[in-house]
Amino acid sequence: ILEREEYEDRLREEREKKVTIDTLKVTKKICLKEYSMIVRQNKDKQITITGLPEGYTQEDLVFTTSDPDVATVLENGIVSAHKSGSAVITVTTLDGKHYIKCNVVVPEVKE
Repeated sequence: ILEREEYEDRLREEREKKVTIDTLKVTKKICLKEYSMIVRQNKDKQITITGLPEGYTQEDLVFTTSDPDVATVLENGIVSAHKSGSAVITVTTLDGKHYIKCNVVVPEVKE
């Protein structure tokens, strides 16, 4: 388990990274590599954008979470899992014209 200071340092470093975009395609909507993912507690996972509508770039995206107690998401699409449960990460263009959702499940830790 990371100490709080180490965790905050890691978050700061991750914020500086850009959203990972595989071979980016021009599409009619925002496309993701995965529309649902499992993220273990105290772990991170990247939401990968594979397509954007014409005229949009990765800088035009905003990431939000439905339940920050379960999982948070940084502005670059890195999801951090905190406790078991589920959350929905919504990726929206700044103008609000396009959005897509990614389901995140954080499994219970078995001891």
